[in-house]
Amino acid sequence: MLIILLALLALIANPSYGEIIEENGSLLEFFSGHEENCAYDNWLSHVSEGIARPGYNDYGPVELDRQTNGFGAYQIVDSLQNPDDILQDWYKIFANIIAGEIDTASAILDNSAFSDLYEIVLLQDQDEAYVIVREVLDNNFFDDNGTEDEADNVTGSFRYGWGIYIFNRNPRTPEIVLEVPHPCDDFIAPHIAMDTFIRLGTTALFVTGAGREVKWSNIGAYDNSRSRSDPTRVGNRSAFNEAHKVVVDSIQNEFVIPIHSYDSGARDLSQILIACYPDNRPGRPILDWDNHYDILHLTPLYPIAANSIGNEDHPAVRIDEYYAIWEDPGIVYYNYEYRISNELSNLVGWPSPQRSYSTDHLDTLNTLENYMHIEHDEFPDMITEELLSFYPPGGVPTYRTYANIVEFSRPLYNAIDAFYHRPRSHTVPDDFAGIQAAIDGSYGGDTIIVRPGIYNESINFQHKNIRLTSLFGTSNDSRDIDSTIIQGNNSSVVTFTGYESLSAKLVGFTIRGGRSLDGAGIFMNRSRPTIDHCVITGNIADGFGGGVFCGNSMPVFNNCTITGNSAADGGGGIFAWNQTGLTVTNSILTGNAPEQLSFFRLGQINSITCSYSDVEGGVAGIETGNNVQISWLAGIDADPLFLDPDNGNFHLSPFSPCVDAGSPQAPYDPDSTIADMGALPIKFRNIVVNPGSLDFADYEIGLPDSMSVTIYNLGFNIIRLSPRRISPQDAPFFIHGDNSEFVLMPDSSLEVWVTFSPQDSGEHIADLLIVSDQNGEELTSVRIRAMELGVGEPEIVVANDFKLYGAYPNPFNSTTTIRYSVGLETNPTRLAIYDVSGRLVADLLTGKNAYPPGQYKIVWDAGNLAGGVYFLRMEAGNLTTTQKLLLIR
Repeated sequence: MLIILLALLALIANPSYGEIIEENGSLLEFFSGHEENCAYDNWLSHVSEGIARPGYNDYGPVELDRQTNGFGAYQIVDSLQNPDDILQDWYKIFANIIAGEIDTASAILDNSAFSDLYEIVLLQDQDEAYVIVREVLDNNFFDDNGTEDEADNVTGSFRYGWGIYIFNRNPRTPEIVLEVPHPCDDFIAPHIAMDTFIRLGTTALFVTGAGREVKWSNIGAYDNSRSRSDPTRVGNRSAFNEAHKVVVDSIQNEFVIPIHSYDSGARDLSQILIACYPDNRPGRPILDWDNHYDILHLTPLYPIAANSIGNEDHPAVRIDEYYAIWEDPGIVYYNYEYRISNELSNLVGWPSPQRSYSTDHLDTLNTLENYMHIEHDEFPDMITEELLSFYPPGGVPTYRTYANIVEFSRPLYNAIDAFYHRPRSHTVPDDFAGIQAAIDGSYGGDTIIVRPGIYNESINFQHKNIRLTSLFGTSNDSRDIDSTIIQGNNSSVVTFTGYESLSAKLVGFTIRGGRSLDGAGIFMNRSRPTIDHCVITGNIADGFGGGVFCGNSMPVFNNCTITGNSAADGGGGIFAWNQTGLTVTNSILTGNAPEQLSFFRLGQINSITCSYSDVEGGVAGIETGNNVQISWLAGIDADPLFLDPDNGNFHLSPFSPCVDAGSPQAPYDPDSTIADMGALPIKFRNIVVNPGSLDFADYEIGLPDSMSVTIYNLGFNIIRLSPRRISPQDAPFFIHGDNSEFVLMPDSSLEVWVTFSPQDSGEHIADLLIVSDQNGEELTSVRIRAMELGVGEPEIVVANDFKLYGAYPNPFNSTTTIRYSVGLETNPTRLAIYDVSGRLVADLLTGKNAYPPGQYKIVWDAGNLAGGVYFLRMEAGNLTTTQKLLLIR
């Protein structure tokens, strides 16, 4: 007795695993072709067949496979002893395979009530490895296909008919599981499913092993609801259903796709029908109502090109002929233009155990659908049932027989593949040459990152909720806003044509040079985009909205600087009409003509919520048209004190009233202070460098050019500067002059000259590195660029021509340095300072009237002048330019 007990304990401790078969060959050939290296091939040809009601189900063209009685069988689980144990064993087998515990699954199978007829196979198909649970053939069954042609004879079928279960050991798309519950009358479904399983690398493919009519209730006249061998019938407990339960329980964000097909007959339906549950309102990945990144919109407008299938003449198939999507009660459009039918006849899907289990276990917190019913047209409209070359007859059908219908179905599954694998982030110009090309190639929810450059193009968001951003979107470096410019060309620079939501985002650009009737900078109609950290300047409308035109829209402007735009009829900065709702936060609107904000008197009433923003003229400066409701919170009306607005430098001076004046609830600026107003946040430092970048343009090889930056100490302590350096060292930029260590006293400055010595063409980028002993700001960098100006057509810039670079510091409390340049024919005749009354207070060029071309600077000491606003004016012939100065006492 002791010996027996010890033997039992040893058996428990070291269970005897069943044999796992190892094969090496083609999964596709084994499934529906000819694979000599497997125990049997063309698994699909062995599926059990039956006839309960002649002609009720269509097995396809009779030349391919006549429906047969007595070829194979089906075993109803509930007719066996201990059916609950059988189903539990099946669940455990599948769960262990999903978990990678193949030996454990084999041991359970070896000790199950069905071990005599099922086996586990490890199939190595070149680089792919599969686990297959399959039924052993019973060669007592024979099918002559009702013909005298021995080529279509099949020996061997299934006694249980519970199906085949194929698992990918290294799935590329682990979320997806494919199911084929009707392999006989849905005769194309197994081939489409296997093609998809292999190409997409899904987790699993389940195919039942018996036709619907093999077993039925034998009550009344047969219809499919009376089937006992169909795993989709309610109450039919089966291995197929246990496999479905396991994938729903085990796979995160599972997406189960039962694949069916139908004979169109006299029904006028689309050629692929899609339905989901439980609310009959499909979500992602079928439909993404907000972003349109979904299976529908990832399919081309013409999924099937003309004459592309089967070497036959046939018309193209457009998207609205290709798909029908069950949607109740809404209406589905493709790209807002082509209506997609929701007429599915009675093919919206049976309330199967699989469907019920999926919908009962749908995670309501997850917006993804987890079950999608697909019906394929077995004879698409592009062919006729008489066009038998679509399904070439002869011998036992293989996957080659169905190559045409598989190809016809691929656009759907390519779209599913794209949903799970398409890159969602794109870079310009790395991935696309221009911004519009990137938009054209993107879908809602995508991010487009634009590298610095001047992009001479007008862009249209095309209804897409994409995030279009400069590098500022990740760097928080305002220099990326300065250097990433969308330059208009006789049209609106940016257009939102309708239906874009707040998820459509424009982040971190300078938008300039637009010229159009309305909305030269940004034009929007029926849209709700978000405009974030953008400078909108230098745009001219011949009608309304120089900077921005809004019609029936609800945009949000966060941290934008809108300045220097004009409109002939109104709304130099922003024009709005017809039930537009504006939200403007942490922004600056100044220097636009004729108004900063204008609302049209006609159309439905508008609204604006303006908070923590600097608007020239304040509330009183808004042209209301008596047609707007205004909510004004913590706004100001003050000169923003840009550093050099005449030369396009809209950075704030350290003394600007817009600094740290933004919403306390907004994200902090990069220097961890309260948000500034405007697009270009200032970084408060003891060390301030002006300008923040050096740009050498239109250079000639071999001809050096020099520019300077000035380092200021705005703090109260001495700053010690290490020798300045250029990084990388091999860049064609050099520091000239004294570059030794330097002690920078409070309220003093150091000028550093950088020379660009070009030896070859192309773009050169480096940084001037300024190292100090200041805690927290040990390193300051100035970006240096020498680049071709345009990604499109280059902008013409004449070096050393008439230009007033401005004064720094500004505001100042005693002296300021004024920099300017002259050309051969633009010698200044006057450089002077005037007060607000126009009185001349300083003539800086007295006795000087001839200058060689080049850059110059003058230090102006304001002496005993009273604090206030002064104007710096430079004249040369008919050319004049003026800058505002602020003297603080």
